[in-house]
Amino acid sequence: MTAVVMGEMTINVPDGADVSQLKLTEVLYSLEVGYTLVSVGRLDEKGFEVTFLGGKCTIKGPNGERVGAVPKSKGLYHVAHDEPKTAHIADEELTLDQFHCQMGHISVGVARCLVNNSLVTGVYLEPKSSGEPFFCESCMYAKATRKPVI
Repeated sequence: MTAVVMGEMTINVPDGADVSQLKLTEVLYSLEVGYTLVSVGRLDEKGFEVTFLGGKCTIKGPNGERVGAVPKSKGLYHVAHDEPKTAHIADEELTLDQFHCQMGHISVGVARCLVNNSLVTGVYLEPKSSGEPFFCESCMYAKATRKPVI
């Protein structure tokens, strides 16, 4: 897995009917992983106590205070989070040229269709002045230099 950025985040740890917040530092973010993994080794380095017993992973802080208990589900200690009703964290307005390049030089029609039909979220296409032609130098070079397959 390739990490693209490091930062901090706070996660909600269940504790029966209550929820405790646990601040994680030096968190690695990877586009390849769609879930949050917590390193037990890193918790140990920070003075936390982690116990696996009775189908629960109990976490205690450096001062002995109980942080929470994560239940085991299908062999993994997993916290199910409610999906946010709305999230606009990564909304970005791009020109059609920029979006065309970021999507691997797909056709302009397909690029517009993806955004207009909400098949790609978090992206809005900047309105383009009428009459301005679309030109991609990389695409023109690739078309001019490609060789036929025999």
